[in-house]
Order: sequence, then C-alpha cells, then structure tokens
Amino acid sequence: MRMEVITIPERSRCGFGFGSVIACKSVVDSLAIKYDDVKLTVCENEEDLCAVVVRNPDLVILAVKFVPLENGQKIWLSDFFEKNGIGYTGSKEVSMKYDVNKEDGKNQVRLCGVKTADFMTSVPGEYNELEGLPLAYPLFLKPSAGADSIGIDSKSLVNNFAQFNEKLESLYDMVPSPILVEQYLSGREFTVAMIEDGELLIVAAIEIVPPEVDGVRILGEKVKMEDTEFLKEVVDAKVLVQLSSLARKAFLALGARDFARIDIKMDGNGECYFMEANLTPGMNKGSSYFPEAFDINLGMNYEAVTNLIVKNALTRKLAIKRSSF
Repeated sequence: MRMEVITIPERSRCGFGFGSVIACKSVVDSLAIKYDDVKLTVCENEEDLCAVVVRNPDLVILAVKFVPLENGQKIWLSDFFEKNGIGYTGSKEVSMKYDVNKEDGKNQVRLCGVKTADFMTSVPGEYNELEGLPLAYPLFLKPSAGADSIGIDSKSLVNNFAQFNEKLESLYDMVPSPILVEQYLSGREFTVAMIEDGELLIVAAIEIVPPEVDGVRILGEKVKMEDTEFLKEVVDAKVLVQLSSLARKAFLALGARDFARIDIKMDGNGECYFMEANLTPGMNKGSSYFPEAFDINLGMNYEAVTNLIVKNALTRKLAIKRSSF
C-alpha cells in the first residue's frame, strides 16, 4: 500500500491544515507502523502535483487544502486529485471552501437549520458612529479567513464604536478582506472532533478553557501559540447531547467527508451555537485539539486516530475499483 502525505513548504503555509512539516512527519511515522510505503511529499506547484499523479499512489493524505501559486491563484488539492483519479482523504473542494471562508460556512449551516451567532462582515469606513451598526454590542471581530486564532486577542471583544473601529482597522491592515463581526457569546467554548468509520460517525467533544484575563476568557492567537489553554473532558450528559447533535448537523450541512473538527460556543444561557469548521484539522502530536479530543474522550492514541483518518478513504478507493470492473 503506497501512500503520500501532501503538504506545502513552511514559507507558503497559510495557517491551514495539519500543521508544520513536523506534524506531517508524525502522521507519516504513525501510518508507517501499519503500512509499508508511506512518504511525505512537499509540493510547491502544479509540476510537483503532476509528479505525484505519475507515481500513482494508492492514497494521498491531504495535509493542506490547497497549493498557493505565485500568481495568487490556488490549486485545490481535492479537486486536482479527483480529476486525476487519485484517491484522497478529506472533503471535496466545495466543502473545503466553507472552511476557508468562515462567512460562507456560517451561511451554509444556517440555511440547513444549524444555530450560529448573528453575524455580518465589514470593512473600514463602511459604518459610522452616528448611524451605528446592524448588530448590538458586545461584538467579536476576527478575520473571515484564517486559522490558529490569527488576529484574535483581547481587543477582538468590543463594546462600543471606537473599539469596533480600532479592531476592524487593525484586522483589515493584516488581512485586507471583509472582517467577520459576530454577536459575542459569553459562555463556554468547545470543539468536537469527528471521524467517519463506514456508516458510523465517531464523535469526541472537549471543552477549551483559555486563561481568564479581566474576567474574560478569549482563545486568541497568543494563547494558542503558548499552549496556555486547558482541555477538559465534557462530562455533563445534556451538554454532550447538545454538542454531538449540533456538530453532526453541521458536518452534514457542510458536506464534510472522512473527518472534521467543529467549533462550538455557548451563550450565557447554555445554548450551543456553531462557530466554524476545520475540515483539515491540526495533527500536532500531543497538542492539536483533534487528536487530543479522541485521546481525552475515548482513550484513542495518535496512531489509532491517523489510521481511522485513512480507513474511510481507502474503503472508498476500493469500492470505486470494484465498481469499475
């Protein structure tokens, strides 16, 4: 069984995917325990991807969603390998785009009846203090695209127009595209890891507890970089039912496949809301939320998680082969 884990150079990384090359090597090492030919392939351009097609591996494990090109375009890996008849892990391009663009993802799940916090997008100069905003304070601002809580800090939570404008401008300077503005939810924060195993969807929910600063807990970029958040098992049965139900509905609404991580937050009354999806979740051994959720909930080690990630894709590949005869 020949497999290749596909990633991109560190300098090209956009905060999406399994993580650093070290994280990708951990996936390779884990799969190599069971499979005899697993390698890491770093792709910079279409030529590198075509070389993978020529080698015709049994499966490619997509550690990133796309290869960014120098001209600003992207090669979406799921679409590329689909067109070239190579089996791959994870969701199709249409679903991956719901991950990359948080606004589109929230619109899609809302259309399917999944609760999400009220939101809008904005750019500097669009609103003024006299006219006000369509949403009531407090509000929470973050980039519409991005991962690892990039751009999120204590100033993301705003209570007046001056704070709103200041954070909006700073985020827009960093990412010059419409900024996501959400109704702030003051409750607990969770993430739900899911892997498909045939017709079964294995679900593992954990609570994420950032350090408290001035009475508020914000899962920001600095917190994630320094690993100062605490991961807790969810033991309340009613909360688990809420989390599992909402995460499953979001998974289906987004058309996700094989595996995903769904971020969920509570309001002050304990109601759960979809926040965003990660369809190529981090795989840093010993720290990333996705493998840690399965360890905390089910006692499933890293090797078991990586093997489940590829199992569904391999089953799908074999089914396609059989149907072609």
